[in-house]
Amino acid sequence: AVVVVELVHQLHYICSEEVLTTMLLRMKTLRTDVVSGLDWHTRTKLQAVLHGLSSPGGPLYPPRPIRVRTRQLLDMLFPRGRLGRRVVNLSFRLLHPYRWPLSLAHWVLVQTPMNLWQLSLEVLPVSISSRLSGGAAYAKWALRSVLSLPGALFSRS
Repeated sequence: AVVVVELVHQLHYICSEEVLTTMLLRMKTLRTDVVSGLDWHTRTKLQAVLHGLSSPGGPLYPPRPIRVRTRQLLDMLFPRGRLGRRVVNLSFRLLHPYRWPLSLAHWVLVQTPMNLWQLSLEVLPVSISSRLSGGAAYAKWALRSVLSLPGALFSRS
């Protein structure tokens, strides 16, 4: 319990993305039964800090890799709220019409090829999976050009 309290305290003050990513990866060693054995105050503080790191915007403004890892950690440590968190996240994405096309483009052009590439490393032989890595690089380039499109449209006028 003391270790979790110290982790919660430190998560507020870490500014480096690398350190925060490493800390979130190491926190996956906590198990659901350890977290459920904590008192309600510590468990609530841990969930609040992780929720703050999983949502974009203030007060912490975490980058996308931190948000993704934190959502995975939340799903692992608190499995009962997983569906509710997903529904709320999706509904707020749909309420912001400016952001959801870019988010959808990121998911289609970057996340899907990356997930397929990781799956191919586990299933396919090396020669085929190396060809798929070129597709992931193309997807990142395509996403950058899609994201720069609104800026190019507004600068012409």
